Amino acid sequence: MSKKKEITKKAGSSGSTGESSPLLKKFIIVAGVTVIGTVVCMGLRSGMTETVYPAKDASKYFYIQDYSGVFSEKAEKYIFDEAVKLNKATTAQIVVMAVPDTDSESLEQYSLRTANNLGIGSKEKDNGILILFTTTSPHVRMEVGKGLEGTIPDARAGRILDDYAVEPKNKRHWNEAAMNTFTATAEILYQDSNIKAPESLQLVKDIDETEPGKTFADMTLPEGKPVTEGEDFTTQLAFLSTSGICSPAVAVPIPEAPIQAAVHTPDTATVAADTVPEATAAVAAASAEAEPAVRRASECREGAGRCPEVF
Repeated sequence: MSKKKEITKKAGSSGSTGESSPLLKKFIIVAGVTVIGTVVCMGLRSGMTETVYPAKDASKYFYIQDYSGVFSEKAEKYIFDEAVKLNKATTAQIVVMAVPDTDSESLEQYSLRTANNLGIGSKEKDNGILILFTTTSPHVRMEVGKGLEGTIPDARAGRILDDYAVEPKNKRHWNEAAMNTFTATAEILYQDSNIKAPESLQLVKDIDETEPGKTFADMTLPEGKPVTEGEDFTTQLAFLSTSGICSPAVAVPIPEAPIQAAVHTPDTATVAADTVPEATAAVAAASAEAEPAVRRASECREGAGRCPEVF
């Protein structure tokens, strides 16, 4: 009798059930996480609206556009007047803009697309600069046209923002941040053109930061449509599987070797390939692996974390 029990035990240890069970459990857990993640992402996306960008001809006061209502009329007039003088003297253009946020776009993507939409600078010289503030979660970015990258490379642009924009915008002193960042940038462009800057171009202190009220540069962005408007369930699912939004498997290398080894080793031969498709398992594993990165990206968009390209 004892011998029979021993044989049974050995058979169990070399059979498919004992070896395949952990693999199946792992697959079920990963698949469950993937399904839950997909449902959550679809829910998040259903609450998103299309990102709306300022239109080129939206304002006749091209050089100063306030979609957040944070700049005073004095600050707006100063920037507008000095920007007109700078353009006449050097052909370069500086646009200062405030928006509440950038919706689902990164600050970098939003500022680049906005600068291109506005057509800042001459087409031939590409000598335009956008100074963009977001005010709900205070950030600032400077977008420099290729024609001025020799004059204001990334490092120099970063120093300008560090010196004149970061501390004021963190205090929500928007007028100081906008006026002095503009002034410092304009001074460099005058110097690069060997043109003396006008005396009216001056750094300012003790700027009134009280609520500005309605001003001439105030603008309103149209509301974006829900991104899922007109989409059925299949279309939404297809979008998630082909885009980088809530679909980390697209951007993350699929760890093929470990999964193939798990499926094809002799000890787990009873786990048929058609029962656990390799592609499905690979996507699920990659999704689980990339989940922390997706969470950080979500926190960045929501203002809970610091985005790498944000000042």
